[in-house]
Amino acid sequence: MKNVLYGLAVISLLSAGCGVVGPEDSEFARTHSVPDQALQVWIEVPEGAPPESGWPLLLFLHGAGERGKDLTQVKVHGPPRLVGELAVLREFVLVAPLCPQDEWWEARSLKSVLDKVLETLPVDPDRLCVTGLSMGGYGTWELLAHYPDFFAAAVPICGGGDPTRLWPEVSADFDLQDLMHAKDVALRVYHGEHDSIVPVEESHLLVEALRAEGGDVEFTIYPDGGHDSWTRTYARPELYMWMLEQRRSLP
Repeated sequence: MKNVLYGLAVISLLSAGCGVVGPEDSEFARTHSVPDQALQVWIEVPEGAPPESGWPLLLFLHGAGERGKDLTQVKVHGPPRLVGELAVLREFVLVAPLCPQDEWWEARSLKSVLDKVLETLPVDPDRLCVTGLSMGGYGTWELLAHYPDFFAAAVPICGGGDPTRLWPEVSADFDLQDLMHAKDVALRVYHGEHDSIVPVEESHLLVEALRAEGGDVEFTIYPDGGHDSWTRTYARPELYMWMLEQRRSLP
């Protein structure tokens, strides 16, 4: 795959700006504004010509432990770490933003990054997938609540909806009723039964609410699992094959 450092080489990032940098012959080499955060983003682009409809896209949101200024932190876990090992991952445009230290994922900022990618790369807008672990699992649920018609598939891992239940100091904008509009998104949810950081009940609440609305949700609880329910999940090629099969349900 071609590796794109999206945001790494910008000399200065304004507090309300997102640095965007790509190959020298690409339109990525510019800065654009996003509502709330300055984000650096790592992008992996498939080799060869894209399909006529465009490449599928996978957005990966890391956990709280990887926040900071070092963009390589997005490759500690998950698809960015495994892209060299799992051939199926190289079929996606892989987008992995870096959350600044002591901040939380902001849905509007993430949507702005994706909009920029869609403007610049040949991506199929009906094959957008999102996944995240822990804090990134929360970010995944929040994106679905804010943009329920945007994604074809979502895989939140050991996350939840309203982080203020566990961390009152977090500023988050999540509404369970808004999430109900995402009932047509294909969902696979994973959590460890013995998670002491984010209790499995956080996933239970959202899964049951969506199922009550007729949502397509597959919920996997690892009976022997703690907080790290992502390592075994992301190591499964069949998860990404399932993502590739999903298409957005259009109104």
